[in-house]
This record gives sequence, structure tokens and C-alpha cells, in this order.
Amino acid sequence: MDKIFVVTHKAPNNHLIDGWEYISVGSNYFNDELNDRSGNSIYERNSEYSELTALYWIWKNFTSNPDNFIGIMHYRRFLTGESLINTLLKSKVNAVKIIDHLENYDIIAPIKNRVYPNAYVHYTSEHIGSDLDLAISIAESNDSVPPGHYKELILNIKSAHLFNIFITKKSILDSYSNWLFRILFEVETKLDLTTRDAYQRRVFGFLSERLFNLWLITNPHLKVKSLPLYFDGYSRFKNWNRNRLCKRDEKNYL
Repeated sequence: MDKIFVVTHKAPNNHLIDGWEYISVGSNYFNDELNDRSGNSIYERNSEYSELTALYWIWKNFTSNPDNFIGIMHYRRFLTGESLINTLLKSKVNAVKIIDHLENYDIIAPIKNRVYPNAYVHYTSEHIGSDLDLAISIAESNDSVPPGHYKELILNIKSAHLFNIFITKKSILDSYSNWLFRILFEVETKLDLTTRDAYQRRVFGFLSERLFNLWLITNPHLKVKSLPLYFDGYSRFKNWNRNRLCKRDEKNYL
């Protein structure tokens, strides 16, 4: 079954198109039918993992044909079509377009954001740099690559797919999730989060945004299609202008 999961921690007010469904996460869940609490779950760690508790649940519990597409969006951010009219009408990308894109691409992700001056420094300027160093080191060890190799790759990232939003086949989602959570769970065993504020406790969601781009680089056979991202709460013009700038940066800062 094809499905787009829209992650939310509060009762939503947006209408969803066919094939899209809300999955509630965290302590204030509202959806008894679809939430991150059932089955194999890490829902109790939502304050540290953010939307990744939904990704983990999808990976471990949602049964689907390996070739079916699965997507993860946010309640206030979603992928839209490429034309201006899609942005103006707040049009969510539909199943027909998704299937069409996945005929030629393996993953659909948001247009890249400029990360200045690179993904490593961008992270350390907003979060705790030693967390990223630890995650990189663990990823290098897991993947049996020379120390420093993955850090060099991240230092060379000038624009990145952010927000932990993407659409892909279930088999690819499973492969990525297996790689990602193996890293994050080991990082978790080595961190003390008790003295951090609520924002910096969300470390694993922040790390995964950078690790997703590293994973794409280290899997060059995977072709990525970039689509505009619509922010609910932004004006139509602000969304159009943001996507225009991101498209420019994605072209100039590969």
C-alpha cells in the first residue's frame, strides 16, 4: 500500500488528500488509530527524536510491498508541485505525480537549503558540535571507512535536504532507517541530555538531517528528485520566494 504519513504532535487543521494520513507522536497524541505508540516503538523518546519516532514506527510496523512508496511529511511542512500555481494553491504532491517521479528517481526530497559555509559548521553554530563529531565517528566505524572520511564529506556539503521529509520506496526507507538508527542509538548511549534545554534535547532529529545527506552521498546510485516545500503559516509569496531562493542555491551550491 502506498502512503504518505504526516507527522503531528497536535490535532491538525489541514485537509489531507487521498493517500495521506496523520500519524500522531509524543505525549499529546490524538489519533488512536495511527500513532507511534503501538507495536515496536520509541514513542517515549519523542522529545529527543522528534519526527523520527514516526519514522521508526513506519520502519518497524508498517507492512507494505517493497516497491510501494512511503513518505514522511510534517503537519506544517509538505512537498508540493514544481509550478508556481502549486505553491499559490497550496497543492500537496499527489500520488500520480509521486509515481511519475519515482519512475525516474529513487527518492523525492525538499529542495536543498543553503547551509553556510558548509553542513558541518552550520550544525556546530546552532547545536552542540561534539554530538555531530560522535555521530560521524560511529558512522565511519559502522561502515568501515577511514577516520575523517565522512567528516570531510560533510565539510563539502554546501546545501542540504533538511526537515527529515522524503518519499521513497519502502525497501529504500527500510535500508536508510536501519543505517540511521544504528548510529543514533549508539550516540544516545554516550550522551547525557539531562542538563540540556528542550531545544537541544532534540539532538537526534537535528543529527538525522545531516546524516540523511551523508547517506545520499555515500549511496550515489540513488537518484534524488527535489520538490518545493510549503510551510503552513507562511504567506503564498513567502513560500514562493523561499523556494525560488532554495532552487537557486541548490543549483549554485551542489
